[in-house]
Amino acid sequence: MPEIPAYLSHVRPAASSQAATSLVARARVVPTWGWLAAIVALSALVRGILAVTRSTPRYFPDEYIYTSLARSIGHGELSIRGETVHFPALLEPLVDAPLWLLQSTETAYRLTQALHAVEMSLVALPVYLLARRLGLPTWQALASAAAAVTLPALVFSSYLTADSLGFTLATAAVAVGVTALDRPTRRSQALFLAAAGLATFARVQYVVILAAFLAATLIVSNGRLREALRAFGATYLFVGVPAVLAVVVVGPSGALGYYSGILEFSLDPASAVRWVAVDAMLFAYAVGWALVPGAVVGLGAGLARPHDRAERAFAAMTVLVGFGLLAEAALYATNGSPRFQERYLIGLMPLAPIAFSIGARRLAHVRYVVVAIATGLAVLSMRVPLSGYAAASGKQDSPFLSGVFQIEQWVGTGEGSLIVALSALALAGLATVGALRPRVGTPAVLIASIATSATIAIASTLNDIQSSDTVRRLFVPASPSWVDEAALGKADVLLAPGSFAPVVSEHLFWNRSLDRVVLLPGAQPIDAFGTAQANIDSATGALLEEGAPMGRPLLIEEYYSVVEIEDAPLIVRAKASTLWGSSPHPRIALIQEGRYLDGWLGRGSAITIWPGADGSRRATLRLRLRLPDEAPSMTLTVSAPAETQTVAVLPGRSVTVDVPVRATRAPVTVTITSGRAWIRGNRAVSVLAERPQLITRQP
Repeated sequence: MPEIPAYLSHVRPAASSQAATSLVARARVVPTWGWLAAIVALSALVRGILAVTRSTPRYFPDEYIYTSLARSIGHGELSIRGETVHFPALLEPLVDAPLWLLQSTETAYRLTQALHAVEMSLVALPVYLLARRLGLPTWQALASAAAAVTLPALVFSSYLTADSLGFTLATAAVAVGVTALDRPTRRSQALFLAAAGLATFARVQYVVILAAFLAATLIVSNGRLREALRAFGATYLFVGVPAVLAVVVVGPSGALGYYSGILEFSLDPASAVRWVAVDAMLFAYAVGWALVPGAVVGLGAGLARPHDRAERAFAAMTVLVGFGLLAEAALYATNGSPRFQERYLIGLMPLAPIAFSIGARRLAHVRYVVVAIATGLAVLSMRVPLSGYAAASGKQDSPFLSGVFQIEQWVGTGEGSLIVALSALALAGLATVGALRPRVGTPAVLIASIATSATIAIASTLNDIQSSDTVRRLFVPASPSWVDEAALGKADVLLAPGSFAPVVSEHLFWNRSLDRVVLLPGAQPIDAFGTAQANIDSATGALLEEGAPMGRPLLIEEYYSVVEIEDAPLIVRAKASTLWGSSPHPRIALIQEGRYLDGWLGRGSAITIWPGADGSRRATLRLRLRLPDEAPSMTLTVSAPAETQTVAVLPGRSVTVDVPVRATRAPVTVTITSGRAWIRGNRAVSVLAERPQLITRQP
């Protein structure tokens, strides 16, 4: 049965509070397991329903990678596009694999989302058990569990990544680790190794939990190495020996597999320290601003003057895991991903309300420390606005910042920043009240934190749904499995220069018949897996791979290019792609680089035209250009080998340009350049152009 704060037991209900008293009495009748089950079930239900409204995956390449692994495992393989992969984080694909045996991609997608909603909601269980292990009253343990499932990070439950399972397993590993540090029996240590191993098998980043545990053994042993060896020697051997053998036998690169690229990361200490500070600040916002002062005090007291060994174990594990995850996030931020890496920190977030509750019971001696920290946070919230961090790609890996961005979209950037700052100021003030009046303040802080997290989580979820809808509207046909439905058999994805990797991943995800990716000259790979190279015969335009014609059906990605093929049947044109049927001798007629899928040309565009099958082509290249009424006029230079034309395109007008071309045994190129550009949709563009036409001329 959940406990009620002691101060409530002294309240004598007046006539006006009879209903409230009745509710309290009913709450006390419900058993603890009932409350806990309700928290998990309600979270899973709400997340599962919201996941269905996410129209398409968009977090690529991760969602494509994990889905591809699950599909291959279901068929007894471990590969992506036919290439065997060494991917160390396989737990989530193993769990999801049975669902991807279903024929319908849509059904498998939705069932996987539902499973992930359950996985992430189960975090309430280890949070509750850990809180009770630390001697917190039942109501605080339940509040901590509720806070864990309202975190904005649970937006990841609708993603096809390993974050759902990794999130819950990481929290469980910390909880079991605290038990093993408190009572270092063989059984408790074996359970910890199993939990930490599973967390690492789900998300390799959680290997820091193992390292944190080893360091924490010295803290709980008061720095006495002999005592630590006596209590935890078996764990040292079990962790150390396999790690050494892995490095010796296969080397660091082989042990890391897909993640071996981190060995090439550089370390800029100044930049890393800056990102640790930024990540720590944004982490404090994401877990609940009002919780942070009490949580810091709770962790400090747990390390310096613990109530018992379990409290020191919790403080040591939380601080060490926190430092490890912050270091990982900072390392990524300083090596090509300069943004808040919330994904790397979500495993630590459910521990914040527990740390706060520990701090709350130590307030008699440190309440003014809490007040000082809260004051510092208030000043920080006024001095450092969040709008800069939430702009552009800064929110890409952060559900919290996505929620902030959505609020700014609703009310305006300036007003949204002000609302967030004032809310942070109010929460810092509430933390101060909680320190000075703990009987009322402690429940108030927990309730306010849950409410704030839920609000940001709702905004973040809506932002994610809108973003997915935008992706589907712009890039995905009405039936996303359109290539499979064409029933052409196995097909290749042919990437033209400027192909947009997320769009390619969308088609690969929804269409299982697309099992290879092939690059045209000048195109870039979309990921690290299974990519072939195509060549174009300069004399005839023949499309070749290793000297042989590419005879399979072709899905050509045309996000920033136009590709026209001859001697192959055109099946259908979609929003950013064209599907061609199989042909024994497909040939490239022309490729235009510099044309977006919506028809806009950049400041420069190049159209390369290849000879025909007989080695010669005489044709007219027809260009239809126009500008909308609101655009500025443009003057273009159209240059061909035989002539150069100057073309004026006026707003609201269209113009047709015919360019004679002759290609003999080699391709020719026509360029279109503009003296200036017009900024539209964050792109520098010049004019709108229809797909170029080649009109054959008689000799």
